[in-house]
Amino acid sequence: MKPHSVNFYVLSIALAGLLLLSLIGVNMAYEIRKVEQTFNKSHMDSAKNELQRGINTTLSKVNTIAEQLATWDETSQQLSDPTYYLYWRQTRVHNVQTIPDYVKAIEIYRANGNALLKPRENYLPDRIPDLPAFARLENDRPWLCIFKPIKQ
Repeated sequence: MKPHSVNFYVLSIALAGLLLLSLIGVNMAYEIRKVEQTFNKSHMDSAKNELQRGINTTLSKVNTIAEQLATWDETSQQLSDPTYYLYWRQTRVHNVQTIPDYVKAIEIYRANGNALLKPRENYLPDRIPDLPAFARLENDRPWLCIFKPIKQ
């Protein structure tokens, strides 16, 4: 049998080296992908937790505001004599109570479930639902409506 030439051995070593580099590259790409997926999952979990904390904080604040308004003596006075209700709703509530900008509407409902006056905006229903709170999507924006009974 005739021995192989030097070119054959050089070519064989070069191909083996190329194959080895390819395997290392594939393994490296796989490891990078795993690290990237772990990072993305961690980032997504962190974002979900932050969003949940923000929602919980906002809900707590809104519930506190609703509770304060429900126990405020001026609120129950509006049910007895709604003569100045429009002024109270548009001005007085915002001047006396600390209402954040994200609270878009405040409404008082009678015991029969109907609004004291027709709500000025489209944020709240004309009639109170059977739920203590509900969320809806309007113009691709989420709205949360919370209802508290007035304490007289």
